[in-house]
Amino acid sequence: MIIPEKNKKIIAVASTAGIVILCLILFFTTRKSAYENGLKGRWYAAKLTECDKEIAINSAAINLEFKSNGTYIFNSTLNIHEEGVFKVKGKIITLQDKIRTKAPLRNLLITSLEKDSLLLGMNSKGLDQTLLLIRDFRKLKSETDSVSVSALNK
Repeated sequence: MIIPEKNKKIIAVASTAGIVILCLILFFTTRKSAYENGLKGRWYAAKLTECDKEIAINSAAINLEFKSNGTYIFNSTLNIHEEGVFKVKGKIITLQDKIRTKAPLRNLLITSLEKDSLLLGMNSKGLDQTLLLIRDFRKLKSETDSVSVSALNK
């Protein structure tokens, strides 16, 4: 079958447009935010403040891990353990605990995200809190660590 030259051009343009649309659909449906990619891994609590006052915490017992499959694990003092799913939209992380099925969704504000530090804003019982987390547990030993200072000064 012979296809006229005019029709060949139409077919070529339609094919190219189809490929471009398919690529755009794949790009927008599979891309993850820069925040979501930067969150992956285990974070250790370094400092907690409530209404701008530091609260004493057991840093060794508090950690939060974000996994690439969209799940998280949270461990804290008083035998608190959570496992669930998280979603990132803009600067908001939404956590949904799957162990306690009646637990409400929690929203955390990403105030700062660096390679080695994460500063989260939260609200607990109407009180504003900030939680500084760092990647390297060994750095928790130094109260004057530059990671902690630079993240809190943002």
